[in-house]
Amino acid sequence: VPKAIGSGPANTIPSTLPIPASLGASITDLNVVGLDISHTYISDLTVRLRSPSGTTVTLFDQICGSDADILMNLDDQASTSTFPCPPIGGVTVRPSNPLSAFNGQSSTGTWTLTVIDNVTDDGGSLNGWGLSINNNSNTCTLTPTPLATTYTFTGNGNWNVASNWSGGVVPPSVLPAGESIVINHVAGGNCGLNVNQTINPGAIFTVVTGKNLLVQGNLNIR
Repeated sequence: VPKAIGSGPANTIPSTLPIPASLGASITDLNVVGLDISHTYISDLTVRLRSPSGTTVTLFDQICGSDADILMNLDDQASTSTFPCPPIGGVTVRPSNPLSAFNGQSSTGTWTLTVIDNVTDDGGSLNGWGLSINNNSNTCTLTPTPLATTYTFTGNGNWNVASNWSGGVVPPSVLPAGESIVINHVAGGNCGLNVNQTINPGAIFTVVTGKNLLVQGNLNIR
């Protein structure tokens, strides 16, 4: 991670997390932690987790209507099974199907989180996820290592049009530390910020010399 979720035809995005034998254990309690997805229409998405043994659990399927973005944890022991919309802020919720399906299996091997974008047009990215295994006894929390991400506006027109961005991925509405946005539109064009965008401390926002940023929404640089 991060891995782009294209805005073209419906697509499937897999992300893998290998657990070496030295960290493996027989599972008694497994939670999904730090599930971080930027997407402009999260009801397009189905998210599944597959164990090294081949067991697949659908964590949720096309929730929350037209809301954007996900940042949450999934735990069978959570106090609620109702997904807040949008599910952000690190909220913890019971998944649509129980993670206890993995109990008794070995955690050793490659785990696969799959994001299925069932609808065309809207896109985003899988930014991060992890597993917490046997949290009540011998804790083992693993997260795929994030890579630095740069979003470059190379087109002409509105910010929220995926085809205006290199790779077809619109930046998340809150740009986290370590990530960058570069405005470098086509000659004679402009970049119209027609949405609300926040740049967190440690993130970088650059408008290339001679390029035009038209702020129609709100730009909050912290």
